[in-house]
Amino acid sequence: MKKYLEQTLDATTKGVTYKGLDKLDKNTSYLFVSNHRDIAMDPALVNYGLHENNHRTVRIAIGDNLLKKPCATELMRLNKSFIVKRSLKGPREMMKALGTLSSYIKHSLDTGNSIWIAQKEGRAKDGNDFTDPAILKMFHVEGRKQKVPFAEYIRSLKIVPVSISYENDPCDIAKAKELYEKATHGNYEKGEFEDIESIVQALSAEKIAYKSYLVMSLTKILKRQKHWLKKSTVRSMSITPCSR
Repeated sequence: MKKYLEQTLDATTKGVTYKGLDKLDKNTSYLFVSNHRDIAMDPALVNYGLHENNHRTVRIAIGDNLLKKPCATELMRLNKSFIVKRSLKGPREMMKALGTLSSYIKHSLDTGNSIWIAQKEGRAKDGNDFTDPAILKMFHVEGRKQKVPFAEYIRSLKIVPVSISYENDPCDIAKAKELYEKATHGNYEKGEFEDIESIVQALSAEKIAYKSYLVMSLTKILKRQKHWLKKSTVRSMSITPCSR
């Protein structure tokens, strides 16, 4: 996979810069909570940076909406992906799935496997990066089972905020269309394979960067949760692909 990613980066960027990797311990597993601009490239860039700096790569959380084509499913398997069940509707099914996801994340971290997960469901279409509090609640589902207080449990996950910026968003027109449809008609219906098409578009188009507020948003949320940040060392990682 490294070979093909490097070919993609060589063809579509002038390079990628990383900041913050020197703050991470190579022998520690982390929960990378990332802003989300691109379906495939976001976790791919995180893994590439980690691999190039002799860190272990991450297990990647992906939505089940990406498994509609066999080729996409095989691609996700090659990237150590695991499934987040977004299509469930029943409250009981959803709670069971959240419990399983929370347990899997904790088990992975405890067995030396880092995790990448987006800070909220779906990509940020308008450039407004913020962490959905529901993600933090999901993390703590396993903590509640173990009767561990929120602040203590969150500290044990070793969260690393990740800010990824692209100078040029390969899917900007598609995102703008979705925002327009929602603003004018109140909803937007995706095509069956639209997410897969977005992956292809992102892999082949030139990339670019603008400011992300992931770290600030995560900080604000965690400060409201028993002043977690006052008792923890905050690590962060930022990634910037440069346009050609």
